Amino acid sequence: MLAGASFIGTASADAPCDGVYKSWGRGCQGAAFVRDKTIEWNSSWSVCKPSPYEVIDSVLEGEKRRVAYRLLKRSKACRYDVIEIEEGRDGYWSINGYPTVEAYEKRADTDWIAAKEGRTGAWCPVVFEKPQNRCHLDFARPSAAVSR
Repeated sequence: MLAGASFIGTASADAPCDGVYKSWGRGCQGAAFVRDKTIEWNSSWSVCKPSPYEVIDSVLEGEKRRVAYRLLKRSKACRYDVIEIEEGRDGYWSINGYPTVEAYEKRADTDWIAAKEGRTGAWCPVVFEKPQNRCHLDFARPSAAVSR
């Protein structure tokens, strides 16, 4: 569960920040677009139009880097309240969608997920055509070493 705090450190050059993240696979075909003020993710099964967001969790150093964004204005065809860009094993990345903040917080709790329908999200692999080397969002700037 999120403890309400997020510790921000120096971001590496390929941290999951602003950029285009093309997703692929069954139900995942499409792309996420992370910008300074909006995020969107259009895939086969969900269309999340540009929405302002807040960062609810981030790990920008070490292995398993990630940033989780809570959409502040979810479009009707969007199935997710939270979109996460996450690094997996061997340098692979994924875009993950969660129907609620609670589902994001309990993403590792298989008993909670299995207890009721509608608690699962989407996990979609990312393919990069070129390295994402931008990291201009406020929360990721090295000088923004603040806690939320």
